[in-house]
Amino acid sequence: MNAKHMIFIKCLFVMLMCLSGCGSNPKSAPVDSESSVSPKPTLDAVSMPSGIDESKLSNEDAIEGYIVKKENSRILVVGRHSTDDSVNGGMNDSYSAIWFSDVTANVEIGQQVKIWIKYGELMDSYPQQGEAEHLVVKSGLKPEGARMSEAEAILQALTSLTDGSWEIPIIKDVHYDAADSIWKIFIGQNGDNRGSEIQVSDEKDSKEIPAIRNCPDAIIDWADVLQWGGVQYSRNDDADLSKLKHGNKLGSTVYMMSDHACSDYKTKDGDATLLPTGTELYEVEGYDPTYRLIAAGKLYEVSENPKAKFISDLYDIEGRLEKVSFESTQDGSLLHDFSDVAAQSFIKQFLALEYVGFEKVYSSGDQLSDKNKVFIRITLKDGTHFRISYWLDQNALTPGAFGTKELHSIVTGQL
Repeated sequence: MNAKHMIFIKCLFVMLMCLSGCGSNPKSAPVDSESSVSPKPTLDAVSMPSGIDESKLSNEDAIEGYIVKKENSRILVVGRHSTDDSVNGGMNDSYSAIWFSDVTANVEIGQQVKIWIKYGELMDSYPQQGEAEHLVVKSGLKPEGARMSEAEAILQALTSLTDGSWEIPIIKDVHYDAADSIWKIFIGQNGDNRGSEIQVSDEKDSKEIPAIRNCPDAIIDWADVLQWGGVQYSRNDDADLSKLKHGNKLGSTVYMMSDHACSDYKTKDGDATLLPTGTELYEVEGYDPTYRLIAAGKLYEVSENPKAKFISDLYDIEGRLEKVSFESTQDGSLLHDFSDVAAQSFIKQFLALEYVGFEKVYSSGDQLSDKNKVFIRITLKDGTHFRISYWLDQNALTPGAFGTKELHSIVTGQL
């Protein structure tokens, strides 16, 4: 689903320093552009190989940086300092990036390392490639009061970059905000003057909260929706949950789109527009979870399910009908009920309709307007109800179906 269908985000625009797309030699004299990091490393956690006297190694042959990728025994390390390559026709703010092979130390993505490069082993490409003569992992990067280490926060931030465009992510700045218990990681990439601030909640099992960057929109209309198991749900604002019971816990939301996503963002499982990250999702006892969920004391009902073939695959309501009614298209107030016979005939016809999706209904070529639309309220025995829209001239209904002649006759006969 495209987030352009949803509400009220203000976009922030952040322009990071321009990053170079060409290689740079880590042995060049670095220009220190490092932003504040809390705290500074205090100890060496891992070294490879052990027993080497680092005082006898030349710092000119070393790179200090972050592990941003790991593939078997290879690691990609990106420098913490920018280098000025403008004298050679390059950029004045480029970052070293080196793939190191045959790394036997127990290292992880997000860790800060210092690596001495074997002389003559560096291939001049971007990223460069080589072998490590000596490797040290820095520890002590955990601010007082923080639950997560810097490495854990960076790992979560890097994990959020799932669109495939971050081939060589550059860790520009890492900062821990103790007041809000939030890690803020600025990430850029060579050859691109844009970047992102990724905010990570200081919880061991938290998910990243990417802040808005470079959005093309000023305002987006958010509806209260979520996605789980490939199904998209919308909040039923009018639902009375007093007779509904929580079933099994399904999981928790992992991303809140409001204030964090642009309109071109594609929703994924665990995403919600307005529910905070970590909101627990529950089945509704007695109902198929592809039809209904409960989250934060609210009822969410299916709006789109790509696996559904018939309306009955969407709505788990067979045998649960209380009544069918007309609502005002002006204010949603109740107008009058169908007869009992008409209600049962309608629901039978409705559930048997082929589900084609609302996009197909909307793009069918016939203009859908309010002039020929009626609201139909379907009330269930548990006291809850939901609304469908029915365009009489086009014989089209939400959530995405075309009616039969018999269904059309039933509805018009009850007006």
